[in-house]
Amino acid sequence: MQIDIKKTCKRYGISLQQLADAMGISRQGLTYHQQRGNCIEVATLERMAEIIGCQVSEFFYQDDGNVDNSFHCPHC
Repeated sequence: MQIDIKKTCKRYGISLQQLADAMGISRQGLTYHQQRGNCIEVATLERMAEIIGCQVSEFFYQDDGNVDNSFHCPHC
């Protein structure tokens, strides 16, 4: 499972630059969040989801590219 901000933005018709502007960060700052993958803070994902108009779970994709709406504890 992976987090893909770019793919979610594209699905909702918002550019990464628009998302970055709405968050008050640079495009490079948003790229930093994208590259961190699963290390993104929940609060950041919640803010992104609110701006885009999606659910936080829609950022998570299975390795085959399909949305994975389930969360899995890495310790279980």
